[in-house]
Amino acid sequence: MELSQPFNITSSRYYRLLVKAYMSRLWWLYALPFIAIIVTGAILSDVRFLFLLLIYAFIVVPMAFTFALINYGLHPVSRYSILLKRATVNADSIEFHFVDDDGNVKSSAKVIWNEVARIKATSEELLLQLTESGYRFIAIPYTAFSSPEQLKDFLRILSAPN
Repeated sequence: MELSQPFNITSSRYYRLLVKAYMSRLWWLYALPFIAIIVTGAILSDVRFLFLLLIYAFIVVPMAFTFALINYGLHPVSRYSILLKRATVNADSIEFHFVDDDGNVKSSAKVIWNEVARIKATSEELLLQLTESGYRFIAIPYTAFSSPEQLKDFLRILSAPN
């Protein structure tokens, strides 16, 4: 099966999906020190903990969050979602053909179905989450499919035992 019309998602949409996946799992990692600073400051009745809280909120958290997003967002697999591409789907893999604005193929990449851990549907796209990390995924917008039947065929191929 071929998804012949070029498709992609915007980089801002990709990062929104990445932030949502990351924060839904690791929100507590950022909240725990925040709560600990508040509790310690309240117990010790020391205003200096307010400064620690401000440093944590405005320096430490944004820096840690940025490093995490750079780590996941700049992985080579991330470009699979953002670049304009066509896809060829068969029983054992999906092959992406990255195209320029004129429709000329510039490069290709192949993802074997064994590398896909699960499929997650959002309101605008299918997310193929890869086995190497829960934050590595390929987004395929629903607009890539020419009809609902083509989407069903795609999901059927994915769910078939390999």
